[in-house]
Amino acid sequence: MALTLNYLDDLSRVRITGESIPESAAIVERSTDQIRWEPVRGGAPVALSAAGFVLDDYEFTPGVPNFYRATPVVDAPVDLAMSGQVVTGGSGVIAFTLDDTFAAQFIGGKFVRLTLTVDDFTRVSDLSFYLGRGGDLGNHARWEFDAGSATSAIGKDGERFTIDLKAAEIRSVAGNVTMSADGELTELTTYDIARLRVVDNGSGPLTVALHSVELVDAQATTGYVSIVFDDGHPSVPALRKPKMDALGLTATTYIIADRVDSDPDTVTSAQLADAVASGWEIGGHAYSGAVHSASYEGVDEATATSDLTSLHGWLTTNYPDPTGRYSFAYPHGRYGDTTDGAAIESLVRQAGFKSGRTILSDVGESGHLQIAGVPEVMPYRIHATSSISELSNGQQDPTNLIATGGMIDKTASNDGGWLVLVFHRIVSGTPTATSEISQTDFDAIMDKIASTNLKVRPVREALNDHFAAITPDLQGQVWLKSVPRPFLNRPITVRALEETTRPSRTGVFEVVGRSLPVAVTDVRSSRRFALTVVTSTRADAKELDFVLASGDPMFLQVPPDVPELHLSQLHCVLDETTQVRINPHGSGTTFWTLPVIETAAPTPDVHGVTSTWESLIADFGSWQAVVAAFASWADVLDYVGSPESVIVA
Repeated sequence: MALTLNYLDDLSRVRITGESIPESAAIVERSTDQIRWEPVRGGAPVALSAAGFVLDDYEFTPGVPNFYRATPVVDAPVDLAMSGQVVTGGSGVIAFTLDDTFAAQFIGGKFVRLTLTVDDFTRVSDLSFYLGRGGDLGNHARWEFDAGSATSAIGKDGERFTIDLKAAEIRSVAGNVTMSADGELTELTTYDIARLRVVDNGSGPLTVALHSVELVDAQATTGYVSIVFDDGHPSVPALRKPKMDALGLTATTYIIADRVDSDPDTVTSAQLADAVASGWEIGGHAYSGAVHSASYEGVDEATATSDLTSLHGWLTTNYPDPTGRYSFAYPHGRYGDTTDGAAIESLVRQAGFKSGRTILSDVGESGHLQIAGVPEVMPYRIHATSSISELSNGQQDPTNLIATGGMIDKTASNDGGWLVLVFHRIVSGTPTATSEISQTDFDAIMDKIASTNLKVRPVREALNDHFAAITPDLQGQVWLKSVPRPFLNRPITVRALEETTRPSRTGVFEVVGRSLPVAVTDVRSSRRFALTVVTSTRADAKELDFVLASGDPMFLQVPPDVPELHLSQLHCVLDETTQVRINPHGSGTTFWTLPVIETAAPTPDVHGVTSTWESLIADFGSWQAVVAAFASWADVLDYVGSPESVIVA
C-alpha cells in the first residue's frame, strides 16, 4: 500500500492518493502531532476503485507538517479457537504435535497469526505449523518458523510473542495443495484442520504453549522488498551506485555514527548526503563504534540508553525526516537484554526509533526464509536475511535467491510478504567471507528485483507506506472555502478585522424580597467578528459574490505568516454581508464586510465536490458534450465547475 501527497493551489487542497490497498475501503486520517487523529472529510471511509483512491483535503493546517495515514477497512481476524500446550520428550527423536479442526476457511490474502510461548529456545530443533484441507493433514501447507542466528532466536525464553506466517514463507506443500513454479500458493479454499509440530534437539524437554491462532488480512496486494546495508562500508557507494541508480532502486543504510568522516573503512558525510539525494534512508546501527562491537547485550542499560539517545539525536540533526520516523538495526542482530537485564527493544523504542531490525530469517532449509510482513506485527523484531554471498547456503546464496521459485519470486507472487535483504561489503572480485558479495552477484539480485512487481521501499517506507507528511504553504494568502462545494474556494484579501465578541448566555433574574438577583450562567457562545475584504477587479467581485450567494458553511483558513489577523482557521457561517464599490465607473475595486460567526464543523457526512450536475451542464451545454469531453468518471469527478451554478433562478 502506498500513500502520496501533493499540494494543489488551484483550490488550496492536499491531494491524497492511495494505491495497492487490498480491501474495498480505507479510513483516511490527518494529524499535526501524530497523537490526535481525525478523519479527512470524505475519508471515513473512502471507497476504493482498482485498489486505490484519490481524496482532497481542504481543512489541513497550513505552515506545519500535516501527517496522513490510510488504514484499510479489514475483516475482523478469524479466531480458529485453537490453543494448547506441547511438551516434548527431550530425546530429539520424536515430533510432538497439537491438532485441531475448525470451520472451512478461505486463506487468500491472509496471514496465519500465532501467539506462543517457548520455555527454552536453546532446546528448539523444529517449530512447524500445518494447515490442511478437507479434514486431512495429508493435504497441507507447512511453515517452519524457528528462525535463528548465531546470536538470537525468534523469541525470548518464557516470553509471549506473536508471529505471522505468510504464503511466501511456506516450506512445503503436500496432497492436493500445490504451488506454482514461482512460489504462488494455488489452493486457497476449504482449510479446516491445523497442526503445531514441535521437535526438541535432544538437550532436554521443550514446552511450547500455543495461545491463539488467527487468520488476519494482509494489507498489501503484492510483496515488498527492502535493500539494506549495515555498517556503512565505502564499497557500497562505490559499487552499488551504477546498478541501483540505473534501475531507480533505493535502500536503507544503517550507520555507526562516530565512524563517519573519521574511519577510512566507513562512508563519509558527503557520500551519505548523496544517498539521501537519491531517495535513500539513513538509519542507525550504533552511535559508538565500541558499543557496536560489544553489541547492546554487551553493555549496561545506562551505556545503551546514552548511545541510543546520541544516535537518534545525530540522525534527527543530520538526516531529518518530515514524518519523524527513524529506523534502527541491532548490532550483530542481538535484540535481547543489556548486561543488567534491560530489554533492548524497549530502550530502542524509548530512544525514539520506530523500528528495530534483526538478522533472523534462516530456518536451516534451502528453499525458504522467514520474512517480515505488511503490516509487520512486531516492528521492533523485523526479520531480515544477512550473509548474502556465494559462500553461503540456501536462500542466502545469490544463485538460489534469484532462481525461479526462490524467495524473491515467492515474495513477489503472494500478498503482503516483506523481504529484507542485508548486505555489508560489495567486492569487485571474489568474496572471502560471507559478509561480502561480488558486484556481479549483487547486480544480478538488483536485476531480478527490478524484473518483478515487488514494491522496493526503504525500511521506514515499507513500515509506513500508508503514512505520509506534507507542509502546505499558502504563500501568505487567506482562503475562504466552501465545505460542501470547494469549487467555490477563493483566496481573499483582508484589509481589517474588527473587534471580536463572544455573546453571553448569562441570565440575571430579580427575586421578590431580595436585593441581590440570581444569575444563571453558561459557557459563552462562539466568536463573532467582521472581516473587511477587498476585491480589485469586477471579475474578482463577481466570483466572491457567487461564493457568498451559496450560503454554505465555510472554512476560513489563515496562514501562520499573517499574524496581524490573530486568527488561525475556523469553521463559520457568514451573516448579512455588504459591499461597496469605490468607483462604479473605474476598475471595480470593491470593499466587502463579512460578518463571521464561528461554528462547529459540519458533520463528516458532508463531503465536498468540485462540480455539480448543474455546473457541468452550464459549462458544457448538454450531456452529450460532457460524455465527449471526459474519458472516464474519474475525470468527471476531478473537473472544477463554474461558481455561477450556485445561483438558483
